[in-house]
Amino acid sequence: TFQMHFSTRKSLVRNAANVWSISSVSLIAGGVLYIYVTSTHAETVGRFQAGEELVNVTSNSSLHTPSNAQYRYYSEAETRWMFVFLFGFSVFADFLQCLYPTKDVANSVRSENPDEKLPLKQQVYAIVTVLVHPRVLLFVPRFLSHGLFVSFY
Repeated sequence: TFQMHFSTRKSLVRNAANVWSISSVSLIAGGVLYIYVTSTHAETVGRFQAGEELVNVTSNSSLHTPSNAQYRYYSEAETRWMFVFLFGFSVFADFLQCLYPTKDVANSVRSENPDEKLPLKQQVYAIVTVLVHPRVLLFVPRFLSHGLFVSFY
């Protein structure tokens, strides 16, 4: 990864802390933005599914069930703008990744542990040997039941 490629043993902890702090700040900022959008633009008028029935909620409705909360109904235009924003953010992130330096850093963690490049045949063999290990085979019923449950629930 980028962090292992451009970190030395001394700077690895600092770089890991920087990555963690950036991701935490972005989660907090996204949460604050979500709270703002849902609290200032929520609609109490609309329709929602409550069990088996479709309930109409009006501004003077006297429903006092937990499902009578304020709901946010996104219009087609709002959904498209969210897509455009997320797509643009992804393209920008890809562009930034293309700008990463390509030179190796002296004494990087990656240079201490060079990658072992296996041919495809050996990679497939390594995967198959792990999959047929007895301890992994113990999970097969669990994976099957979970897959069927999630697929047909």
